[in-house]
Formats: sequence, C-alpha cells, structure tokens
Amino acid sequence: RDQPRSRGLGDVYKRQDDRLPEAPLQHVLDVATLSRARETRFDLHPDSGVRKKIAAFLGIEKLDQMRFKGQLAPRRKTEWRLEGRLTASLEQACVVTLGPVPVTIDETIVRELLPLPADSELDEIDVELDEDDGPDYFEDQIDVGAIALEQVALALDPYPRVDDAALDAVQFAAPVSYTHLTLPTKRIV
Repeated sequence: RDQPRSRGLGDVYKRQDDRLPEAPLQHVLDVATLSRARETRFDLHPDSGVRKKIAAFLGIEKLDQMRFKGQLAPRRKTEWRLEGRLTASLEQACVVTLGPVPVTIDETIVRELLPLPADSELDEIDVELDEDDGPDYFEDQIDVGAIALEQVALALDPYPRVDDAALDAVQFAAPVSYTHLTLPTKRIV
C-alpha cells in the first residue's frame, strides 16, 4: 500500500494554479541556475500592455508607471536575500465619488527567502501575525514578478478617497413589510 506523502506549500500552490488567474507580471528565476558567488540583478519595467493587465488584475483604474529594480543575493548554503526598490504611479477609484485617486508608491523591499523543507506539512509552518514579516519560502524557482505584484497590492488603500470626498447625507430605502406575503400551504412529505 502506498504511504500518503506529506504536502508542502508548493503542492497547494500547484493545485490552486488552475483556479487562479495567471499573474500578469512574471519574472521567474530558476534557483539552480543562479550564481552562488555573486548577486543576480533584476530590473522589471512592464510595458503599457502588461501594465493594463496588472491594473485589471489588481482592480485599479490604471497603472501609469511601475519599476522593480534590485538584486537577489546568496545567503548561507541555500538561502537568498532579495533587496529592491519598487516605484509605481497609479490611479484608484474613490469609494465615495468614483473619481480618480492618484497614488505614488516608492518602497524599499527586503525579503529573506528560504527553501521549503522537503518533508514539511502545511500545519508545521507557523505564522505569527504580531511579528515582523518572516521569511518567504520557495521550491525550485523565485518569481520576482509575483513579489512586485504582491507589494503593489499591499500598498493600495482599501478605501481610497479624493481629498474633498464626503457623504453629505445617507438615504436608506423605506423598510419593507413582509406581512402581506403568503407562504405556500402545500405540505411536502
């Protein structure tokens, strides 16, 4: 009889890939081909077509400019450190007026990347929400584009408002009376 094999985070991501839309920005680095002697530099500057896809993916009005530039440096035997600068200019829709809300992102990103242990169970990776961000885990590849998309998404205001947006008065519909409704009297056995 076959023994059930343990599942790692990669198994979950692979299983969900057919249900998730494809990320519009991908820059996948194969860890086996990266130099352990020096840094690997990257510079992502998506063209207008990709920026339109990113805007639709993130649910924002438009993405005028985006750049993620940095390096991936080897650490210890199998670990990596990603350092970079993310800049973006975009527009979100105001939650009150639906008018454009300009947003400028300029962030320094530092990520510690650790290989996913081969025999890890999903329950074995604890995440403490009160602590600083812990390491990210990877299997055979590191997707720098996915990291950039994640950082843009985290920088977005969940309730963007233009400066002078205000709700002057809120009108609710009149209460509905359900006393006039009749329920079916046929009994189903």
